[in-house]
Order: sequence, then structure tokens, then C-alpha cells
Amino acid sequence: MPSRSRARTSNHNALPRRLPAGRAFAKLLSRPALPAGTIVHGYPEEHTVSMKTLFTLVAPGAVTLTGAGMLLLFMPTNELLVQASRGYPLVALAVAVLLAWRMHRSRVLLAGLLLLGAHGALHESALGGEPAASTLAAVLLPLLIGALAFSSDRNVAGRHVALQTLAMLLVIGAGAAALIAAPVEAELLLTYRFIDPIYTSWTGLEQVAIVATLLGLFDLTAIALIRGKAMDAGLGWAALAGVLAIAAPQSSMARGVWLLAAGLILIITLVESSYMMAFHDELTGLPARRVLSQTLGALRPPYTVAIVDVDHFKSFNDRYGHDVGDEVLRMVATRLAAVTGGGRAYRSGGEEFTIVFPGKTKAEALPHVEQVREAVEGAKFTLRRQPRPSKKVGESRRGARNGNERRIGVTISVGLAGVDVRNPTTDAVVKAADKAMYRAKKKGRNRVVA
Repeated sequence: MPSRSRARTSNHNALPRRLPAGRAFAKLLSRPALPAGTIVHGYPEEHTVSMKTLFTLVAPGAVTLTGAGMLLLFMPTNELLVQASRGYPLVALAVAVLLAWRMHRSRVLLAGLLLLGAHGALHESALGGEPAASTLAAVLLPLLIGALAFSSDRNVAGRHVALQTLAMLLVIGAGAAALIAAPVEAELLLTYRFIDPIYTSWTGLEQVAIVATLLGLFDLTAIALIRGKAMDAGLGWAALAGVLAIAAPQSSMARGVWLLAAGLILIITLVESSYMMAFHDELTGLPARRVLSQTLGALRPPYTVAIVDVDHFKSFNDRYGHDVGDEVLRMVATRLAAVTGGGRAYRSGGEEFTIVFPGKTKAEALPHVEQVREAVEGAKFTLRRQPRPSKKVGESRRGARNGNERRIGVTISVGLAGVDVRNPTTDAVVKAADKAMYRAKKKGRNRVVA
């Protein structure tokens, strides 16, 4: 890729803004926090989950748990499976914890430690023979892992992770102390029934544990859908596998198999998360520059490359703030990702994107690029900057359009080039497309120049 001489904005290779604890559900109903008095509307598709993202969230955990269930169903007495269920769960969970520690994935680290604790507590020589203790584990495990969804990954040696660990130990210790100090009352609470047990006995769990599991999984599922991150989904699948292990009959092979599945899910989650960080832009979700370089290196004629740049983005960023600028980049990325004609969009850096059309000439790719340009131009949104009104003023104006409201949009300039005699290599094609993009800027922007 050619070097860029113009100045980049702070959105270039910007790290994604992490969602603070307690604000995850708020994002389901509103946009990320913008500068004071700024409201942005008009991009509802940014809150939807694409089929590709949904597949990434569902497939690894679902396949692992389905595979474990199939093994238990069709190979219940297989000697290899019996042996694997005894030693390998501990190995898988330990590997997950070590990898999470090395990668500074504090949430997976803590989830792995919780599952390791459940593995030890369920052993026959520990609490495995105490129904109340098993129920307590089934209540605390999904709730504690669910609580991790409200935080972000931190340095595993930092104070934040130490406080999280201390809080979890206090919760677990309080539960264990209640079982020891008041076993009758604790058992009555843990075995409380909301409905006729005929409807829930098949689960192998007490109804209090079922409610706790549903709450924890709802939390994890909602935040996974909001963020679209494999890490959040992996925590949910691992929590479900842990609950299935607790629900399995005492001393059965199923407990080991489900815990093994939980460890494998955490390992897969770490691998998937590392892959996404290395090969995808976290702000826009598009494939990153590294993937673009690999794609360009594998191209064979014919092919066409489009260099896309957001018009006046630096001025827009300076005027409305980087949060609004990030929203604009996400919107543009959403439109580019929907390009037709076999094209694939990448984020090159900053406000610049690249679309590659393998097997297409310039003439064949041009209408598809023009369609994308028109889609970005037509994507208007409302931005309002005003002082926070008093309660009475706010109530009197509720539902009315304020004079400070503005309908704003952005445009893109696109340079298009294909492989030919003058541009026989990918580097030459990219440079030609880059020059064409600058010609589009000089001709007035919001256009495609081939």
C-alpha cells in the first residue's frame, strides 16, 4: 500500500471504546455516549447483528456442546470417553486459564477459575455428595460468570482484577458459610419451588438454580448480541456447559464431558478473539489492513481495486467530536460491507477504505462502486447540539423538533483502477486507484473516478 502524505485523524487505528460496567444494556436502547448535548439518529442497522456475526457467536459453542451431547448419547460406555472425562477436563480448564493469563483476558481467566473451582467442588471427596452444595454451585456459577459480562478485560495483575477476584471469593464464601452455619434454612431456600416440580424435574436442577441460570445466560446473551464479540458469547456457552455438568448425575461420565466442553469452549474463544484482533478492525468490524495485504498478494487478473475516502472527515471530526466521527466510520463501513458484484471491503486506516473486486474489470466493478457511493450519500442522520434543558422546558418541548437539530450526511470519493498493461502489479493498481481517488477529490468530491 502506498504511504499517505496527508495527516490522519485520531480515528486512525483507534482502539475501540470499551463499554463500562453497567452500561451494556443501555447501549441496547441508545447509541454510545457522545459529547454533551449531541444526539445522533439514523443508522438503525448498526444495532442489528449480521448473519456472519451471529454465526461467529453461536457456532463454536453450539458445535462443542452438541458434540459433547452426541458423544454422551451414542457412546455412553466408550472406554476412551470414560478416560477422557476423568483427566482431560482439568487439563482443558488449566490450559484455558494459562492462555487467558498470558493474553491478559481477565474475564476468561476468572471464568476458568470458577469452572476449576466447580470441578473440584463436585468431586466425590469434596461437595459432590451434598445436594445443597451442588445447587449452590449451580446458582453461583452462571450468576458470577454473567457478572463478568459487565466488565472489560484488564491487566490480570492489576487492581481491578484483584477486586473482582476478591468480590467473587466473598460471594462464594458467604454461600458456603450459610450452608455450614444454617444448613436447614439454606437448603429450604435453595430448594424453594415456584411451580409444580413436574415441569422442571427433567433438568436435574432445583428451580432456584434454573432461575439463576436463565438470568446469567440472558445477561451473557444480551451483551454478546450488543457487542457482537466472541468473548462474551464464549463466556455464555462455557457457563451453560458448567451448569450442565452440575446437573449431571453424581459420579457420572457426563460431568467430566461437560466440564471438558467448557474448557474447550474457553480455549476456542481465546483463539477466535485473538484472530479477530489480528485480522479485523474492531471499530468497524471490517477486515483489517493485514487481511487486505494478504488478499492483494493472492489476486490474479482480472481484478479491480477501489480506494474509498470519506470527504471532509477531518473537519467533521474536529467539529462534532471523535465519538460522532466513529459513528460515521461505522455507517460508511456498513454501506461498504454491503457492496455487490463480488466485492469485499477493508479498512485501510483512518477514514480510508479499500474494496477489492476479484475477477472483475473496471467497467464491471464501476456500477457496484457507484451504488455504494449513492448509498453513503443517502444515509442522512439527525444531530442535535444544545445545552441540557431544565425539566419544565424539556417537558414542554418533548416531541418537538428543536431549532438546533440538523440533518447531516457524509459523502465519499472513490478512485478505481484495474490490472492492465500500465498497471501490471497489485502495487501499481493500488497506486493508480489512489491517484484516481485524489482526482475525485479535486473534481469536487462525492464521485467515482476510474
